[in-house]
Amino acid sequence: MGVSEPLHSQLFNSWHLTEVFLPVNIYHMRLRSDWRSSGLVADWLQKFDERCRSRGIRLTAQRRAVFRVLAEDSGHPTIEDIHARLKEHWPSLPLPTVYRIAEDLVETGMIRRVASEEGPFRFDANMERHQHAVCRVCGRMGDINVPSLAKLSLPSALPDGFSAEDYDIRITGLCHSCAGKIKEQSRKPNSRRRK
Repeated sequence: MGVSEPLHSQLFNSWHLTEVFLPVNIYHMRLRSDWRSSGLVADWLQKFDERCRSRGIRLTAQRRAVFRVLAEDSGHPTIEDIHARLKEHWPSLPLPTVYRIAEDLVETGMIRRVASEEGPFRFDANMERHQHAVCRVCGRMGDINVPSLAKLSLPSALPDGFSAEDYDIRITGLCHSCAGKIKEQSRKPNSRRRK
């Protein structure tokens, strides 16, 4: 194993990760922007359609639209976020329908549910092995890819009766916006000084 060294904020354009130590090959790590390219989205939609057909899953316009929102947005939207985007095209679309569609897609392995530090679950159409960078202040979440972490296998030594199915690696820190706000607040003179 390589020497461990701290992550430095200079490695990322829009994230300041703190208190994280990983192997030297951390330089392969990359943060993707919040919006995925149209080419990638089109590819994922084609694969989604093929997987639905091969698994006998009915391909409705609403199901495809929920997947499309998730494929486009790497920020891992919540059900409420998905619903808000879809309401533009389907004003009468009820929130429980969006919830049911997302849960069905999770159950069939088409998308994954991602736990956030606080607040509601978020959803992700990226089914490739990857990790998440999560801002500990605002909760912003983005995909990152550290190849050495993607190759980890599930541990064999687990508590009695526990059956592991998957793992999720989250790296917490500060997004660029929150780091800037904290830095700005630390520069302001104390407005409560005694006179």
